[in-house]
This record gives sequence, C-alpha cells and structure tokens, in this order.
Amino acid sequence: SKTNIFFNMITVMLNKFLERFQCLFPEIIKFLESKDNNYNHLLNKTWLQNLNFLTDITAHLKTLNVKLQGKGETIIELLSSINSFKSKLILLKLQLKETNLNNFSNFQISKFY
Repeated sequence: SKTNIFFNMITVMLNKFLERFQCLFPEIIKFLESKDNNYNHLLNKTWLQNLNFLTDITAHLKTLNVKLQGKGETIIELLSSINSFKSKLILLKLQLKETNLNNFSNFQISKFY
C-alpha cells in the first residue's frame, strides 16, 4: 500500500540523514563557528544523546524494514520478524535501564561529548 511505501522511504531516508549528520557533525560545528552562528543547542548533552538514540533506533527499524520487504517471505516469516522486533525492543529497553549500550553503537561512541 501507499502507506507502507511512504513509511519505508521515510525510515530509510531518516536513518541515512541521521547517520550522515553524525558523520559530518564536527564539520557542521566548524562551519557554524566560521559564520558566527549560535550553535550551542547542538552541543547540549541531552540533545546529543537523543540524536544518538534516534539514529540507533532508526537503524534497527531499517533492519526490520529490509526483512519485511524480503521477496518470497511467507506471512508466518513476516510475523516472526515483527514479533522478534517487539522482543528486541523489550530487550533494548531493559539494556538501556541497565546502561548496557551493546546494541546502541552511537551511544557507545559518544563522539560529540
């Protein structure tokens, strides 16, 4: 359906944008410094943590998205992928509560602060 196609495109595009933004972050800050623009909000620790979290979660969604688009997959295999993802979200939540960042590569790097 059109909704699925739209969601698929948004998920992939958002993830690519966030990953690219993080790669270019130091250059973006340098550019803003050179233009005397106020960029302090970009250096806020909470904002950066949210950016890292969003980047990681969209990467997980992108992986699910690819699995759901697999050709020749049966409905049972698709439901299994969805249920596995639900279980993964529960696990990720528990890991975050325990500050276990094994499945959050951008949090592990903490390259901005």
